[in-house]
Amino acid sequence: YDTCIQEQVRLFELLINNKLIISEKSLRNYYDDLIIEFNDENDMVDKVKECLKSNSWMNPNVSEDFKNLYKPKKKFKVGAIYNTFYGLEQIEDSILSIRDSVDYIILVHQKNGFNGNSEPKINKYIINYLLSNNIVDDIVYYDNFKGNSQKSVLEKRNIGLEYCKKNKCDYIIPLDCDEQYYSDELNEEINKMSEEGIDTLYSPIYAYYYDENHYFKDTYYVPSVYKVDDRVFEITSSSVLVDPVRKMKENKYKISTMGMHHYTYLKDNYFYKINNRILSSSPFFRDSMRKILEGIMNFSEDREVPVLSNDLKNNGVNILSYVKLIKK
Repeated sequence: YDTCIQEQVRLFELLINNKLIISEKSLRNYYDDLIIEFNDENDMVDKVKECLKSNSWMNPNVSEDFKNLYKPKKKFKVGAIYNTFYGLEQIEDSILSIRDSVDYIILVHQKNGFNGNSEPKINKYIINYLLSNNIVDDIVYYDNFKGNSQKSVLEKRNIGLEYCKKNKCDYIIPLDCDEQYYSDELNEEINKMSEEGIDTLYSPIYAYYYDENHYFKDTYYVPSVYKVDDRVFEITSSSVLVDPVRKMKENKYKISTMGMHHYTYLKDNYFYKINNRILSSSPFFRDSMRKILEGIMNFSEDREVPVLSNDLKNNGVNILSYVKLIKK
C-alpha cells in the first residue's frame, strides 16, 4: 500500500492540470472516478479509443476545489498594461492566458498610428465588446504623437503604469495584443519575486510562425513582470537584450525559464503588420518584412524560414536570418 500511495502522489500534477488519466487498476484507488481504470490490454485499448472518439483530453470530473488546492496561490495585486493600435483581434486570447494572474487590465489605445494610418474599423467593436463584458477595466485613448515613436510608446506605457498605481497594483505586466503567458507560471514567478526581493523578471520569447503549432526561440528577452515602485518606463541599459521601449531601470533581476508566447508571424495577421509596425518606415525593415511575408505564404515545414533576429555580436542590431522551426 505504501508503494500504491507513492505512485498515486505522482498523479497530483496531472490531475490539478485537468488531464485525463487512464491507468491499470491499482490495489487501492485514492482518486475514485478521477482516474479511468482498465482490467486488461483489450480493455485499455477500448477505453483509449473511447476517449479519443469523444475528444476527452481533459478530465471533466476534476473539481475546481481539488485543482485549487495545489495551484500556486496569487498573493499580490497584479496589473496588465496593453499598448494597442492594431492587432486587437488577438487581445482576448492574450487576456484569457493571464486572467487568473491579474486583477486589473488597462488598454492605452491609439486611434491613429505613428505612420498616420487610422485604426481598423473593427477596433471600436472589439473595444465595446471588451468593456461591456468586463474583460478589461479601463481604456485610455492616446493622441500625443510628436514625431518620436519611441518616446510615444514609453509615454503610453507610463500612462498605464500610473493607472496601475492608482489601482494599488504591486506588480505589472507590460503587454502587446499578440503576447501570451501561462497564469500558473506567472503566479509562481511573482510569488518568488516577492520572496527573493526581485524587481525585474526577464523571460525568453517563443515566437510563433505561420500558425500556432510552429515556433522558434527568439534571440532577445522580454521584461515580463516589474515590481511597482518609483521606477518608470524609459530608455535605459539592461543586463539582457530586450525591447528598448519596454525597459525600466533594473536593480535585482532574474532571468526566468517561464516563456512569453509571441504570436507575431501568424499567416492571418502578419500582412497588416507590414504597414503599421513602428519600424516599417525603415527601408531595411520594409524589405525584411516583405521577405518574411513571402516565407509565411510559401511556408513548408522542411525549410528554414526568414525572421527578424538580432546580431548578438554587434550590440543586438536587427538582421534578417533564417531559422528552423520547432513543431509543437
